[in-house]
Order: sequence, then structure tokens, then C-alpha cells
Amino acid sequence: MMQTGKTIITVFILAACFAANVSPQSPAPVAFTTLNVADGLPQSYISGLAQDKTGFIWIATRDGLARYDGKKFKTFRHVPGDSTTLASNIIVRLYPDRQDRLWIFYETGDIDVLDCKTENLFHFTKNILYKEVYKVARGGHCFAEDAKGNIWILTNKGGLFACNLEKGQLRFYSEPELGLTHDWIAGISSNKGVITLITNTSLIKLDDNAQGLKTIPYAFHNLHLYDPQASWKDVYAIFRQNGDAVINDVGRIIIYHAASNSFTERTFTEWAQSYDMVEDDKGTIYFNYGVDIYTLSINNEVSRWSPGSQKPEHGFKASLIDRSGILWMGSNGSGVQLYDLRLSRLPGIGYEQSFQEDVLKDYMHVPPAEISKTFLHHISPYSFRWFKTADGKFWFSRAENTLVASLPVCYYKDGHLVQPPWHNTDRYLGNRPCQCPGVQPLGKIMGYRFPYASRLL
Repeated sequence: MMQTGKTIITVFILAACFAANVSPQSPAPVAFTTLNVADGLPQSYISGLAQDKTGFIWIATRDGLARYDGKKFKTFRHVPGDSTTLASNIIVRLYPDRQDRLWIFYETGDIDVLDCKTENLFHFTKNILYKEVYKVARGGHCFAEDAKGNIWILTNKGGLFACNLEKGQLRFYSEPELGLTHDWIAGISSNKGVITLITNTSLIKLDDNAQGLKTIPYAFHNLHLYDPQASWKDVYAIFRQNGDAVINDVGRIIIYHAASNSFTERTFTEWAQSYDMVEDDKGTIYFNYGVDIYTLSINNEVSRWSPGSQKPEHGFKASLIDRSGILWMGSNGSGVQLYDLRLSRLPGIGYEQSFQEDVLKDYMHVPPAEISKTFLHHISPYSFRWFKTADGKFWFSRAENTLVASLPVCYYKDGHLVQPPWHNTDRYLGNRPCQCPGVQPLGKIMGYRFPYASRLL
């Protein structure tokens, strides 16, 4: 009986946890906090997210940059006439490099480099060595770092810049120099320090001299990833540990399977593009289309989260998984939503009748006809109260604050509900249901301020 009692207690606890009516296949995420202007953000439009080596979170907006330490924000803005401040306030993208620097790309075409430790700014495109890059970076995911610390920048006129701040070097590679005489670069990414070009027809891995190490021709429908008429289009890729690549395109993601040297597509009804993709330590990739968050499992299965009322009105623009396992989703006008990926989400189970009736029928094997004759039939789970006494009985009551003809108290025994005629020992109070039932050490059944006695009427 003791083991059975423990099992039933576990059922009650777990069933209470399953109260949310969500799909078992797509557990709904719950943002445990939201950061907005009221919390210290300079603006609620989030265009970039990054974490430095110290652990600070850097948040780009269209009204400056913010550094978050977990409690408060420190803001950075452009101040006219002060060369130590940001080049502009309207930030398009952030890119952290391995030297703990933050590359800040502005809508004006300027690029700054911020040392995250000293917080000193280097106005990259205003420097005479690098001024050629001013207003030619394509935008979006146009930065990539190779194994030697060179930063490669995709341009809007075709070709790439490769720069090294330590050596003060900058070199431009045209598409013909890269061997792309009849091809165009749609995006750029880095895989373990190897620069990979996403072109109109293939994936091309470059060596240190910008020569093609390996070319992987596409094998899927609608090959053309480059669109000269869509300057907003931002094609980029995430590379997994097994060498697979996940490419983001408008209305679809394209998966390259390294083991079989093949491609597959996952299409979406929304004719839009995800602004960011991030991968957790288990190989799950998180991305968005419009206001919905999607996941791509390590087995390439796509699931959609359903945040419900938490959906930002105008969608997400940036994302980050920090080193503690928190997913940061930056939105267009609704600040930042934080989701704890370390917490497993229990699948929801819809009720057949009600919480207490399903538990009594399915786990305690009480006949449904018997349940329907008691006060437990169709009462709100909010009013349902229960506890267990030392003799192994489970007691149930209905919490209300109105007079009733007979007290709604019963107990469970051997697969049946027993409901004797109960009444309050204090006759001045009348028959009011107990709000919070329990049992005294001596075994007397108690309700909140109302002691009960097993006495026949």
C-alpha cells in the first residue's frame, strides 16, 4: 500500500505539471524574462547580440550599443565631435572575433572595432589603411574570421576584403581572382578557421591565399542563391561538427550532408528569411521565420515553437546562445526575450474530462459513474484539494466560500470514493467547504479554520 501511495502521489504531482495544453511534439517555450527600454536598453529594436570572453552580453540597437552584466546596462552612443564614441547609433550587425573584439557595422556604412576588455574604439573605416571598406560591406552576415585571425568582409560590389589589424594589412580579392568568372558570391561563413563561400552554384572552401581548396556543386532545385535585386537578402551557413552545413535562404534552409555529399531542403510557408541561426551544444539549431521560433534537430527534423502571447509583433532580428545555455532572441520593437534551454520542458497532456477526474479514472481506477455522483465531477482544478493520511487514505475536498447542503469531503479507498455525511463541529459557521484541508498529528481531519468530525447527520 505504501508503494501504491507513493505512485499515486507522483501521478498527482506530474499531472499538475502537465496542465498546459501544448503539443507533445512542440513544447511551448516560456521566456523567463524580457529585457526592454524600461530595464535600461537604449532601444527595443535589437539588431545584434554577442557575448565576450568575460561573459558580458553586447546588444546592438538602432539607438546605440548596450553591455549587459546580468543586472544592469552600460550604454554606448555616438556623441558628435567626440572621436572616442561610436561612429553612429544605428547598428546593423555585431561580429565578435577570437581576439575578444567586437566588429560593429552601421547603417551609414561605417565599421568600428571595439576592444571588449578596455572598451576602446577603433574607427576602422575612418582609418587611412582601411577606408576602402567604407560603404562597401554588404551587411548582415558579411564577416568571417580565418585560422590566422584575418577578417574577411563580403562586399556589395562583388569580391572580398581580407584584413589583419595586427599587421595593418588589407587586400581586396575580386570574383575573377577567386576563380568565379561566371558565378556570384551570395554569402560567406567560417568553418574551423576555413573560409567558405556560398556562391550561386556551389560551396567553395578557400585556402590562405583565397584559392579554392574544395568545390561542392549544389544538387537541389532553384540553385540561384544570389539575387542582385534583393540587397536585403542575407545568405549564410552554420557548420556542424560532422562537417554538415545548414544554409539559410529565403523561405527555406538547405542542408549539406558531408557524409553522402548530398543536399536536402526544408521549405517554409512564410516567404521571408531568418535573420539569425544559432546552435546549442547538442547540435540543435534555433532560427526564426517571422514571429515563430523553429528548431532543427541533429537529425534534421524541423519543429516550430509556439510562444503564444510572447510572440513579438514584428518578429525577431537577432539571436544568441550564451555559454550558460540561455537563448537570447532580439526582436523588432519588443526588446530581448530569454529562454533557458537547460530546462527540459514536460509534454502537455490534454484532459478527457478534468484534471481530477482523469487522475481518478486512469490512475486510481475509480469507475467514471461513481465519480459523476460526487462533487468532484466537473469542478474546476483550481478548487480541487487533496492530502494523504497515515492510514493510506487520500482525501479530497472542494474549496469554496459559500454555504452548502453537505460538506464536499470524501476519501479514496480500494478503488472507490467514500463520501460520508460530514458537517462542521462549530455549528455557528454553517456548512462551508474547507479552503485548505489537512490532518492533525492525532488524526483529526481539519479544514482551514473549520475542524471536521466524522459524524453522521
